[in-house]
Amino acid sequence: MNLLGLSKIHIELSSICRKKCWMCGRRKLDKNEHSSKIPYGHMELNIIKKILNNIPRDSGITIATHNNGESMESPYYGTAVKLFKDHGCFVYTVTNGQHLINKQKEIIDNLDSLSISIFENDDEQEKQLEIIKEFLKIKNERSPYTTLRLIGNVDSTLYEKLNCLIIKRLLHEPEGSFDYKTGINGKIKTPTIPEHGVCLDFLNTLAIDIRGDVFCCVRFNPNKELLLGNIMRNTLLELWNCKKRVNMKDKHIHGKRSELKFCFESCNFYGVPTGE
Repeated sequence: MNLLGLSKIHIELSSICRKKCWMCGRRKLDKNEHSSKIPYGHMELNIIKKILNNIPRDSGITIATHNNGESMESPYYGTAVKLFKDHGCFVYTVTNGQHLINKQKEIIDNLDSLSISIFENDDEQEKQLEIIKEFLKIKNERSPYTTLRLIGNVDSTLYEKLNCLIIKRLLHEPEGSFDYKTGINGKIKTPTIPEHGVCLDFLNTLAIDIRGDVFCCVRFNPNKELLLGNIMRNTLLELWNCKKRVNMKDKHIHGKRSELKFCFESCNFYGVPTGE
């Protein structure tokens, strides 16, 4: 067994998020009183170190510090970033930007890449923009490389003078990766499919939540259809090569995705972020 093919791990340093984004699947669950399915909290340091010890040093594996929460809420955020960086990983964070100023010492000259999510019809957009401007002024030319991810119909002219790469993304329904909209008249757009027809996320990615539960991709699955095991009871090597994942992989690569209920009915994403 080996970790051949594994290139990215989403690590949920925190499942807490203080924004109330209208298109968030977690928020929809909360409203429907199903939040107990996904508890709020932080990943403990012993779980973080356990994950670290399962990754070969200098593997170059990408560590994404986010999953279903705002990772900068974690008291171990800066520590975790440094641990994985020193281990030879590429580390990046997608954030709502609320903690850019108070966490600046844990971000600047520590994190490799930072992507700030900006979504349409956000009633905190003006406040967020001021935080972004202040952070970029403090950071100046230092790392992390910072991008602005505009989700949905967002006026890009407000951000073009910030000297950051602007990445446009389409909104999709909060329950999963489907019904993408162009942002123009609510038109539906089919997600991009790689030419080999196999989901890149499934081929290359794992996700680990705050309790150490490991999933075969980062898609939102509160009922744990994609659960493989737990990092505190199994090694990363065992989980990457476990029977469940191997069977699902075989379905994907032989064009039988329709036989996987979650992948076929709950998700039409193929690992290629959809943009305008």
